[in-house]
Amino acid sequence: MKLAQWNYGAVVFGILLVIAGVWYMRDIRNGDACSGTENSALCYISEAEAKARDNGIGEALQYVTKVVVPNTNYKVVHLAMHSIGNEAYARTEDVGQALAYLPWYGEVERFLDFNGYQHGVLEMYFLAEGDGTPQTLITEACAPFVNLASFESASREEKIRGPECFHAAGHALMYALKNEVPDALSACDVSPYDWMREWCYHGVFMENYYLYLPSYESHAPRPYAQGNTGIDMCRTIDARYRTSCSQFVGWIYAEVHPGDFVGAFDACAAFGKDDKRICIARTGRFHIAARFRENFPAMVDTCMQADSDASACLQGTAIGVSEGIAGDEQRNKVFCDAVPENERSACVDAVARSRESLARIYVTEL
Repeated sequence: MKLAQWNYGAVVFGILLVIAGVWYMRDIRNGDACSGTENSALCYISEAEAKARDNGIGEALQYVTKVVVPNTNYKVVHLAMHSIGNEAYARTEDVGQALAYLPWYGEVERFLDFNGYQHGVLEMYFLAEGDGTPQTLITEACAPFVNLASFESASREEKIRGPECFHAAGHALMYALKNEVPDALSACDVSPYDWMREWCYHGVFMENYYLYLPSYESHAPRPYAQGNTGIDMCRTIDARYRTSCSQFVGWIYAEVHPGDFVGAFDACAAFGKDDKRICIARTGRFHIAARFRENFPAMVDTCMQADSDASACLQGTAIGVSEGIAGDEQRNKVFCDAVPENERSACVDAVARSRESLARIYVTEL
């Protein structure tokens, strides 16, 4: 009889655990307190930061993957991950230990859900070790990849994690050097190989782009986040940085002038043919996909206004949709089916190639 009573109690307890788990997961999926709030994006970022600080890095990462990813877009997810990465380094004071919280994000389809985390970790590391030289900081942060001269014989993991580390170093240099773009770029130049320098430049200019968001690091200096496009900065810096700089001009314009994509395309036209093409593709990938979400016809109509670069815009937008930038629900939908018939083959090929390298994930080439 006692055994039967114990079994009965165990069953009831088990049922209660299941119910509690269901309610917990339901609360997570519903977005906690942020869903439907006036400034939900800032709420999600603040909530992720609070969970990292109060409940630990693991719970904060779960919150982002279960709540922020399905309810927002890449920009919000990325900034939430920045905050969690900041806290992870503050807790561990060690880059390796901080990165160990994060499962390897080598699955290309989910790569962009996590990449802001490493940016946040290295930002705090570079800030904490500010007396060190840029060469020392970058070498220590990216130690597994510093002797990788080229990608000819590199593993798939190295092809993704190597560039991402130097890209994160660019963000971190800006953070440590008070967002002085020329100083950060000069620090990137200490790396020995072209691919390292190029990805470091990319991180510098991406960090400067984020400074155009009023809610991002609101008290941080913004000496080069000025004007409507960033074109003036691109024209005044050394020529070797201009291609990387041009890749963010469409983003900046679209941020300052929401919905004016013709203006963004015109801003991209300030550069040569190849740089203009990638600038427009990146505008499609990041801003057009995020703005129209499930409205594929509106994305197509917008890209067609890029005239001779409509193909690049459609391909960039298709990559963005496949990455989840149009929302997690759109990730598995085939945007290329919605483009004009003569564009479909190239569109499909671009999405397939985007899974081959970090360059195409970021759309620095098509």
